[in-house]
Amino acid sequence: MNGANMNNSINTDSIFMESQAFYYVFCSLVDKCIFPFRDADKQKQFIKDHQLGKTPDLTAACITNGMLAAELSLKYLTYKETGQFRHKHEIDILFNELPEKHKREITKIIKEDAYQNEETLSENLKGISNFFVEFRYLFEQKGIGFSGFLFKFVHIVCRYCYNHYYEEIGFRCSSEMD
Repeated sequence: MNGANMNNSINTDSIFMESQAFYYVFCSLVDKCIFPFRDADKQKQFIKDHQLGKTPDLTAACITNGMLAAELSLKYLTYKETGQFRHKHEIDILFNELPEKHKREITKIIKEDAYQNEETLSENLKGISNFFVEFRYLFEQKGIGFSGFLFKFVHIVCRYCYNHYYEEIGFRCSSEMD
């Protein structure tokens, strides 16, 4: 792994706590984004309020926090097993470098809950791979499209990490965080 060996000042608890902090912010912002809305009337009202300056669109902040939460969760799972992780933001690479046990379990959940197969999972991971960087600088982009996969991926990875962490310390928890 590129940049793999970490100094001793990094510990798994720190990585986990940071990932969960960014996940908490992501969850608190999801309802303040223009997308995704399941209710067309709610979306129209949100856009109207946004255009009137009443409500900011927090999509970029939400996705940036969510992608960083997922990235740190993947790094936590890798570091916990190997003592190292890649110093990059590419979600597809970080996902594919997960220890096999975690990759297999997360892939199973993604296939069931996000309705993916091997091909669509690979395509979707590549599609969102650099969203942490791209949404931090959204104003520089000509346009970025994304699907509901992104939101499901963030929830699945962060909840898996959360459950794994607490099971490791002998604490049984619910899969629901929000």
